Formats: sequence, structure tokens, C-alpha cells
Amino acid sequence: MLSERAAEDPMSFELCIRALGPLKILRQGESTPADAWPRRKTVDLLKVLLTSPGETLTVDQLIEALWPDSSPASASRNVQARVSELRHVLEPKLAKGSNSKYVKHVGEGYALALGDDLWLDTEAFQTRLAKAHDLTDRGEWTEAVEAFEEATSLYRGDFLVDDRYADWAEPTRQQFRELHLDGLARLAECYAELGRLRQAISCCRRILGIEPHREAVIRQLMTCQAGAGQRAQALETYHGACHVLRERLHAEPSAETQALFSRISETSPTVQESLDPRRIAVLPLVSYSPHPEDAYFADGMTEELIASLSRVKDLRVVARTSVARYHGTTKSVTAISRELGVGTILEGSVRKETDRARITVQLIDGATEDHLWAEHYDIDIGSVLEVQAEIAQKTSEALRLELLSDEVRALQGGKGRNSDAYVAYLKGRHYLQRQTKEAVETAIGHFEEALRNDPSDARALTGLADAWPEWSHTPRRRKATATRRHSLSRPLPSMMLSLKSTPHSRSLWKATRANWRKWSDCCVARYNSIQATRLPMLGSQVFWGRRTAEMKPLRPSGRRLPLIHSPLV
Repeated sequence: MLSERAAEDPMSFELCIRALGPLKILRQGESTPADAWPRRKTVDLLKVLLTSPGETLTVDQLIEALWPDSSPASASRNVQARVSELRHVLEPKLAKGSNSKYVKHVGEGYALALGDDLWLDTEAFQTRLAKAHDLTDRGEWTEAVEAFEEATSLYRGDFLVDDRYADWAEPTRQQFRELHLDGLARLAECYAELGRLRQAISCCRRILGIEPHREAVIRQLMTCQAGAGQRAQALETYHGACHVLRERLHAEPSAETQALFSRISETSPTVQESLDPRRIAVLPLVSYSPHPEDAYFADGMTEELIASLSRVKDLRVVARTSVARYHGTTKSVTAISRELGVGTILEGSVRKETDRARITVQLIDGATEDHLWAEHYDIDIGSVLEVQAEIAQKTSEALRLELLSDEVRALQGGKGRNSDAYVAYLKGRHYLQRQTKEAVETAIGHFEEALRNDPSDARALTGLADAWPEWSHTPRRRKATATRRHSLSRPLPSMMLSLKSTPHSRSLWKATRANWRKWSDCCVARYNSIQATRLPMLGSQVFWGRRTAEMKPLRPSGRRLPLIHSPLV
């Protein structure tokens, strides 16, 4: 029976062993150095024991795996010597003659003992997968998705990937690979049940990237693509599968796969099918405020709604710069949808009067112009952040997307922000976009007001750093502001650019760039592990991270950097 503690934080265990991917051993959170191993066979012995943790492997089995060509007497002595070395590597303070907590002598062999002080990623992987499968069988799709995601995050690669040619590792490697692929297939099933077809498609592609001839997954991918309005891609998937099956298995697609292809190909593509409803555009909100200077509120609400909806992983939201040209347009929803290639339009209006606002929003089908959802809010200005989160949630529900817990947390993350600071920040950004001396000075005043209301407002600090122009002879203030922003959380690209355009900031830039590269490397690792070329958000993170880290600080020259709208801000 798998340990219930396998699901706990590995750093809370005295000994942590990761065998999925390259072998990694941590003792009390510290990695075991390579020179801690007296011989290569010592670590090989541990690897063999990891193929069956908790089970006894006889001395003969160990000899067959590691010393098949040695004489029985010599091989037996090698087993005893390597066991002693292994015990002292795992337990450096183990006294001579004392019993090991981890490597036990059982009968005619040895076993890697599973105890409360040992965490194995293979055990945790199986524990979390079993939980996810159970949740799926009960139809608890959202909880199952989170359990599957936790399990698959532990799969850093094939079991003991550095020993891919060792015969003794192959059966266990195949076992875990099959568990991983089956888990991804069921994760895709859960996503499809939640209406998250784009993420279901991503899971199927990950599987086919490893085993491209899995027909069940090919059909699963075709079905999801057709359901997402990607008829052409579904047909392309079928033709690609035909080629793979003929080349690798010298076989034709099964009758079931051919029948699915026929059903999809016989369906004529319509305008509604060609426009993906999960691709959405937020049109600029119309300001009906009696005072023209309150137009900033509608513009800010538009940007924040775009940012909020972008936090829903299965939605693709058109950038603000692409929808800005529709401000005040009289074009029909259908025409705008076709121009932008979106299936859904979110539009509305804002009327601000002193400390209250009336916000009206409506979600419209881009092909039929049917209203999917509409609502109006009469609120205090201080409640605007909650309304933005609610609009994003209602939009997701109208598109039959069930939000995952991390998405709900992300949408509700702004609820703790100071509303006065938020309004001042919106005003600052509104004026900063004009890029005139008078407007920038006004923006600085609003950013400073935001910081007086909330000194820890990272966005206001970033805006203030951007607003200190070189011609104002305040580079030190610009550098100090960017430094404060850097101390609050991980660096944002806009803050990095603020540092770069500041004279005399080379030492700070080097330290910041190093931290940025670490974060960017994490994105790259995640990018590779999930084939994130199909996930534009993460792709943009890697792009901006690399571009920012590679740029050199500008020398004092009086030349201003253009204001850049970063995809991460």
C-alpha cells in the first residue's frame, strides 16, 4: 500500500529521492554531491533497488543486474561492500554496525525501506495518480484535473533516464511511462468534460509527441478539435496519423478511426464553427460619464478586463492594441468578429459619477449576434475590482468553462488591493500613454498618489519608474523607484526596462538580470516539458524574459526608450 505521506511536501522529509528523469538525491533539502559516491556501482546499486522500492531483491538478482560476468564469490563481496557504502552515503552519521533506516538486509537480499523519513517521487506519482483516477471515476472533474496536474508535474522524464540502455531499468521505465501517458489521456478527458477543449488538445498532443501511433488518443484529439471548431485541424490530424501508422506499424487506421474521419469530413464548415467561441475580444468600454476627464475609468476597465480574462487558461484574448481601433465604431458584431477572428465579443459601457459607477456588460456570440450573458452593476468605486473578477467568472460560465481553483485565486487576487490606489494607478496610466511632458508629469502625480494610498502597490511603482523621463534630470529617482519595485516581488519586464534606461544602474542591472534569467529558465523548462509552443502566454513569457535579459544597459545619451506594453504587466 502506498504511503499517505507521499503527497506531502518532499522538503519536509529527511531523505528525498527523485528517479523520474535524472536521479537526484536530497538530504534535508541539500543535494548530494557527485563526489559523495565512492564508486559508480554504489549509485547503480541504489538505482536497482529503486526499481522495486519496499521489496526485497535477492543477492542473486543484484549480481545478475550489476556483476553478471564476475565469479559468485567476487560478486557477493562486491554486493556487501557496495551496500555498506550506500548506507553511509544516505546516512553519513550512521555508526559502524548500526542498522540503516533505508537499506535493510532482509533474508537473502536487500530492500530500500519505505519509511516516514523517505520521500520517493515514484511513490508520490502513483499515489496522486490513483487519487486522480478515483476522482475521475466519480465524475468530480475539477478536482480530478488538479490531482492529475499534480501527478504529471512529478514526471520530469523517463525513469532513470540516464540509464536508458540498462536492461534492469527497462521494465520499470515502461511501467511509469505507461502510467504517465494514461494519466495524460484521462486528464484530457476531464478537460473535455469541463469544456476546456484547448487544454484537452494540448494533453493529447503531449501524448502523441511521445507515442504518435496511439489510435485512441488520435481519435480523442480529432474529437476535441472538431468540438472546438477546428475541423481542418482534425482532418489534418487524421492524415498525419495515417502516415505514422503506415510508417511505424505498417497498418491502416482502424475502422473506428476511419468512421470518425468520415463523420467530421462530411460536416460542412459554417461561419459559427470557424469562429472559436473561446477566442474573445473585449471592445473598448464606452464612457457615458458626464465629465470627459472620467474617460480614464472606461479605458482602465477595458484593460483590466482583458487582463482578468487572460488569466483563464482556456480563453484566448485579443490584445488591447488590436481592439483599440473599434473605439466608438458602428460596425456590427459579426463584422468585428470576422475581422479579429474571434467567436465571442464582450462589450459594454461605464458611467462614473463621483464615488459611484454604473457598469453594463454583455457577452455576444460573434457569428449569430445572440446575447450569451448580460448584466449591469451599480457599485461604489471601491467595489470595481470585485466586479471585474465577477465579469470574468460569468464570462467563463457562459462559455461553459468551469474555472480551476488556481484560476479562481488569480481572478480574486485583486480583491485585497486598495481601491483608491487602483483608481489613481488607472489615471496615471491613462495620462502616461499620451507621452507629452505635461501628461507625464500628471501621470507621476497620480502614481505618487497611488503609492501614498498603498506603499506596496507594485504596479504603481512600475508606472512611476516608467514615468521618470531622462529629460527631467531625475535618473536617480527613476533608479530608486525601480529598485523599490524590484524588492517587492519577481521582476516584471517593465521594471527591467526602467532600470535599463537609467544611467548609473549597471550593478543593479546585473543583479536583477541574474534573477530574471533564473525565472526565465524556469519558464523554458516548463515550456519544454509541456510542448508550450502551443501555449502563447508562456511562449511570450520566455520571449520577453530572454529579450530583457540579453539587452545591455543604455549609456547616458539623452535618448528616450519608447513606452512598451509588456505582455506580463
